[in-house]
Amino acid sequence: MNDNDAVRILFVDDEERILRSLALQFRRQYQVATETNPAKVMERLAGDTFDIIVSDQRMPQMTGSQLLSQIQHAHPDSLRILLTGYSDLDAAVDALNSGGIFRYLTKPWDQDLANTLAQAAEIVRHRRRYLKRNPVAAPEPASLVEEKRIRLLLIDDDSETLQLSRDICARLGVGLQAVSSLDGA
Repeated sequence: MNDNDAVRILFVDDEERILRSLALQFRRQYQVATETNPAKVMERLAGDTFDIIVSDQRMPQMTGSQLLSQIQHAHPDSLRILLTGYSDLDAAVDALNSGGIFRYLTKPWDQDLANTLAQAAEIVRHRRRYLKRNPVAAPEPASLVEEKRIRLLLIDDDSETLQLSRDICARLGVGLQAVSSLDGA
C-alpha cells in the first residue's frame, strides 16, 4: 500500500502520554497524527484531511462529542469515534444517536479500539474503491432535479397517518399525493 492509499487517522486527547501511546500502537497500520488541543483541530482540518478522527470525551476546552459534532458538519465523510469513561456514557449515547459518531468506546478500550479502527478503515477503503469505480458526477441543473423529485402515493383513510406522512414528506422534500381508497388512486 502506498502513502496515497494509507488510511489517515487523527487522535485528539489533551493528555500527551495517551496520544504517544496511540500513535505508537497504530502507526504501522495507519498514517497517524495527533492533536492535544481540540480548539486547533478545526484549523488543522481546514488544510488537511483525515479519514478517521478519534477523540477523547473529557477535555478542558470542549467535549469530544462537541468537537466531533463540529467535524461532522464540516467534514461529513470522516468517520468519528468517541473515547469515553463510564461516567460519560450518556454523552456518548447522545452523540451516537444524533448521528455525529461512528462508534463510542468506553475505557479501557485496548482491543476494542483496534477492532473498531480496523472496521472503520475497511469502510474507508471500500468507499475509496467505490468512488474510483463510480466518480461523482457534476450536479444536475435544478430543473432536472425538480423533475426527478421523489413522489409518494399514500392510500390510507386514517387522518393521523395522513398528517404524520405530510409532515415527514415536507421535511424530506418528498411530494405526497394522498387518497383514501384504491378507487381514488
